Amino acid sequence: MEKNLRSAILFKKPYFLELLLFLFIINACEQENTPEINDLAQVGITYGGSQIDVGYFGQQTKDGGFIITGLTRSYSISGSDIWLIKTDHNGEPEWDEIYGGVGEDYGLCVRELDNGGYIIVGSALVKTQTQGSEDWINEDISGNAVQIASDGGFIVTGTMDNDISIIKTDSYGTQLWSKVFNIKNIDIGYSIEPTIDGGFIIAGCIDCESYSDLIIMKINELGDTLWTKTYGGYQDDVGAHSIQTSDLGYIVTGQTSSYGNGVNDLWLIKTDASGDSLWTRLYGGSSLDEGSFVQQTSDNGYIITGINFSQVLPDYGDAWLVKTDSVGIKLWEKTFGGLGLDWGRTVQQTSDGGYALTGWREIVFNGEPDSQVWLILTDSEGETYSGD
Repeated sequence: MEKNLRSAILFKKPYFLELLLFLFIINACEQENTPEINDLAQVGITYGGSQIDVGYFGQQTKDGGFIITGLTRSYSISGSDIWLIKTDHNGEPEWDEIYGGVGEDYGLCVRELDNGGYIIVGSALVKTQTQGSEDWINEDISGNAVQIASDGGFIVTGTMDNDISIIKTDSYGTQLWSKVFNIKNIDIGYSIEPTIDGGFIIAGCIDCESYSDLIIMKINELGDTLWTKTYGGYQDDVGAHSIQTSDLGYIVTGQTSSYGNGVNDLWLIKTDASGDSLWTRLYGGSSLDEGSFVQQTSDNGYIITGINFSQVLPDYGDAWLVKTDSVGIKLWEKTFGGLGLDWGRTVQQTSDGGYALTGWREIVFNGEPDSQVWLILTDSEGETYSGD
């Protein structure tokens, strides 16, 4: 089901595979006489127009609906704009807003605020009111992920001067302090999540443009490093997302080229409270497969989303959903997509026990491939449905 809203386009500093796919989409849209692609991905709900629109982050809201951020070119005056979409519990749009100016603007992460409104980070830090109207914007702060601090301010991670960066602001977006961590050449923080002690866990990569290693970093509320752990081999290994688990350890997902049978495999690592590995699991086939986001589920297992190239035709990737038990044994997996590049970016167990996957899906307009924001709702076994 397509929802024709205003849209935008995103451009975070991605890891290598994601950059290649993004450039592929842009180049395909600029080519003439593009062969027609027959779309087979008739699941979920798409939002967007006739150009490139991308969903990077989705979250279920307190009212049972969903909030999604990304970018739109379809409805941008110039380049791309940050796009914020609010839906009801069935994915039906309630409102949407765009933010940005001249150039390339994008949203990579959004969080619902306890007192109403939303905080978005990507090309800028944006605070909105409950219905999406802009409260304030700080164009001097950019990042890959944002969290809400205990004092009502915000903490952002990303990269600054090729180092993992942390920026702390007050509730009005004014920067209070920043810290950088120079570990090895080019280092990037991709996610930041809260921990029970008031601190945060960061996942990313070090030496990211060479033979990278996965990194997780534990910091306190002041941004001081408590510990860092790196995992990897002789090829490219990247941490995309990490959270604290119910046993006070951590789970991290991403990709590995050093281990497994494929070019890339989805990598899942479980650690203790100090970040030391308890077990690791690999999922995927002979091609490019990776994890983007992980959540612990109500049965103490895990739900992971990402992209899978191994189960589809060459040169096409499908959004991927993997459910495991508490020790990472795969219980089931689902792929969603057609003859295009379809990506699962975030996943969350919903209040009804099912799952909500957010990402983007390649769409064909007039014989040329473009992309749209994508929301897929499933039951507890990963079977799709369209809501009530």
